[in-house]
Amino acid sequence: MSKNIAFRRQHITNSNNNELTYKFKRPMTFTQRSSMAIAHMSLYFSWFNINKQRYNNNFFQYKFWDINKQLQTFDVYIVDGYYSVNTLNEYLQSILISNGHYLINENSGKYKYFLELTTNLEYYGVEIRLTSCSVNMLSDTGMKIYTDTYIVPTTWTPPNLFETPEFIIPSNNKFGEIIGFSPRTVTHDLTVQPANDSVLSTLNDTVPNLLPSSSYLVTCDLIQNDMSSDRDDILHAFTINFGVGFGQIINASTDLIYSQTKVGIFEKCRIKIYDQDLQELKIIDPSILILLSFLNVD
Repeated sequence: MSKNIAFRRQHITNSNNNELTYKFKRPMTFTQRSSMAIAHMSLYFSWFNINKQRYNNNFFQYKFWDINKQLQTFDVYIVDGYYSVNTLNEYLQSILISNGHYLINENSGKYKYFLELTTNLEYYGVEIRLTSCSVNMLSDTGMKIYTDTYIVPTTWTPPNLFETPEFIIPSNNKFGEIIGFSPRTVTHDLTVQPANDSVLSTLNDTVPNLLPSSSYLVTCDLIQNDMSSDRDDILHAFTINFGVGFGQIINASTDLIYSQTKVGIFEKCRIKIYDQDLQELKIIDPSILILLSFLNVD
């Protein structure tokens, strides 16, 4: 018959909420016949995919026109958080608004942007969309785009010839890995392409990795795995359940797979949760439940 212990919030022993320590009611004896397994595990999907310190993936740049019609470089620092392509685009829009890099529809009051991030489901990809413009589009009332008139802020002036802004994927930051772009400057040379006010798209050239930490390992200091060449304390592995989104609960329960324990007398048990690269997972929500099952422990 198995003996069970439950790790809960009160057993967390570090600021990342990924280390839990349980003190046994009395010292427990583990022999060559002793083994353990995770019988149940649940926690909230509450770790970021954009994190300056952990992933170095929070920075990119873009170029936009100044009041003298010249392209100038602007830095974008993303606040640590969990982002989809859509919310990354919303963040970009907030930066464009704060920098005055937009148009306002004269009738609807809606903003129009010249840089966008969007998903491309058909190609399992991400697109960077750049819209071209020139001073020739200006009229006495604003900028004409098809039948609409847009108000141009005083923070910039369209170029003399049709150009697009530029989207810069830096080489010293891993933001490009999130959206699937290798380090480069995304732009369009309209001297060799049709010069008009068009939306020009560039598709990612690598596989987007929106979740740098995508699968997870649980270690235990009582495990003894002589077959492992890197870590001898791995107890369990899990992934995020299908359909579970950020902020929702992950139920990582599986069939019991017992692992050999160390031999000795122990007063406590410590488990830690890592990502697939054995980086400590920084879990925001401490609401964690892990049930351990022990066999042949006295």
